[in-house]
Amino acid sequence: MTQSPARPSAPPPKTCGLAVAGLVVGLLGLCTAGLGGIVGLVLSLLALRRIDASGGKIGGRSLAQIAIGVSAAMILIGFVVSGLPVLGLLIVFRDEIREGVDEIWEESRAGEGAEFLAAPAGLRLVTPRLRLAPPRLALAATCGPLPRAGAARTGRPAAPGVPCGRRGP
Repeated sequence: MTQSPARPSAPPPKTCGLAVAGLVVGLLGLCTAGLGGIVGLVLSLLALRRIDASGGKIGGRSLAQIAIGVSAAMILIGFVVSGLPVLGLLIVFRDEIREGVDEIWEESRAGEGAEFLAAPAGLRLVTPRLRLAPPRLALAATCGPLPRAGAARTGRPAAPGVPCGRRGP
């Protein structure tokens, strides 16, 4: 029996560095409240795209897929872990928060509320009150009634500072 000569096998494709980085950064997402998971997810998706575009020259497809799953899990875990204490604080201090919001609301309605700003002695801060109206109503208040559709317009521009429909001096 004669044995055929051994064929040299092709070396395995090189693993994509983005896939490895995506997995490592995705695992760090637990320590960074989910932010590392977002970066890991982006890196892993980029690695998957690069692997598919290489036509088999770059390996690590399964590593990139695992990194996507790990990164997504770290995002969820990170947001839950960091969000629960904040939610707990909001629940515990809800009455104090509500009283503070009501107090700020009442001060703003009364025209106060600028007093908490640091101002030089003797200088009083005045907050302007804005009165907003829809454009048609504001125009009607300064220029008289608006012409109806199809009505003839005078075509005369008003002088500056003079109400519409009147000529200047």
